[in-house]
Amino acid sequence: MGEPIMSDYYEKQLAVGQEYQDFIGDILCKRGLTIRNYTSRKYQLNKGENLIGLEIKHDTQISVYGNLFIEVAERRDFSMPFFPSGIYAGDSILYLIGDRERYFLFATNTLRAIHRSGQYPVMTIRRNTSQGFKLPVNDVRKNLWMVEEYVFPNADSIALT
Repeated sequence: MGEPIMSDYYEKQLAVGQEYQDFIGDILCKRGLTIRNYTSRKYQLNKGENLIGLEIKHDTQISVYGNLFIEVAERRDFSMPFFPSGIYAGDSILYLIGDRERYFLFATNTLRAIHRSGQYPVMTIRRNTSQGFKLPVNDVRKNLWMVEEYVFPNADSIALT
């Protein structure tokens, strides 16, 4: 195995993602759904992020570009090939992606079908650690691809200070 790539960057993104999972966990709990996230890499890769089959992704650029970045593969090391992740991770049946203002909930199979259609080309992000496609929020809404779009009633009041 080669040297870990962007370890500081990776660790920072991992921490931000885990905090977002906790944030979403609190929101879902207030809405009547309690989730238990797996924390080990082994369980996440083999079973998904949690017991209910919900993959959770934080996308900080939704409001900036109007797209959702739907991940299909990732890697930690430049010498290694990409491996399935995101919509192809574990046994997830639901995929939640959002920011601190809203989230979009999808059936994972819907996103896989969109990916297989080739309508949105797969790209590799700048740091060469993740592959996915940009899904315009307007297309999501127009085609009703999401199970739910939930706008947080008052994100400032539920965020940690």
